[in-house]
Amino acid sequence: MLVQNTFIFKSNSATLDQIIDHLENCTFSPPLSNIVNINDYSKKLILLSHRYELWIDEKLIGLIAVYENRPPEAYIPIVCVIDDYKGLGYGSKLLKNSLCEIERKGFKKVCLEVYNENSIAYNMYLKYNFLPVLIDNNKTLMCKYYDN
Repeated sequence: MLVQNTFIFKSNSATLDQIIDHLENCTFSPPLSNIVNINDYSKKLILLSHRYELWIDEKLIGLIAVYENRPPEAYIPIVCVIDDYKGLGYGSKLLKNSLCEIERKGFKKVCLEVYNENSIAYNMYLKYNFLPVLIDNNKTLMCKYYDN
């Protein structure tokens, strides 16, 4: 089992290859590669999103991408921590940091989708005051509202 290591928050620092490697080392259900071409998706994230990153020993272990191009609303298309670091609190640390930055930038609302079978992520989002807005048969749209 891994112990908590010193981590660093960065923004928009990872290269395309690092993002591809990161996404390939995260387990998604359903698998991300069944939904998108990971190389093309990584390019889209580089070009269109603000990326909040968590690094340990020069390794990208956590990534939250945010589309910030439609103020006052932001959208999070992906939240992922590589498998070896799951369950150690890094996802929560990264989400808290990212949400603080989104609020600091003056956004009034941030939304994301979570697969209904992913109860761990769903409960983490509830902990950070995301509310379920729209539920379909396999995903839930959740939004957090700011009073800034």
